[in-house]
Amino acid sequence: MKKPANKFAVALWVVAVMVFVAVSTQFLTMYQSAREMAGRGETIYIVAHNVWSTLITGIGAPVQLAALGVIIELIDQIRWNALQRTK
Repeated sequence: MKKPANKFAVALWVVAVMVFVAVSTQFLTMYQSAREMAGRGETIYIVAHNVWSTLITGIGAPVQLAALGVIIELIDQIRWNALQRTK
């Protein structure tokens, strides 16, 4: 019998995708507004630290959520295998 996927791990993966999409949208909006201001001839001062921290936060949080989901799934697989051997 095949082990079903852990629902909590799947939920973490879904949340990770949602966070990644939200942060990507935020980053894209920031980039488009900077391009619009540059098109109007305005001076743009984008601090590299803010862009870098936004990028790291946007990548770090979803990766951590996905990794936690993988760890939970692996532990659940170990538990499943142990239960199958005792039967």
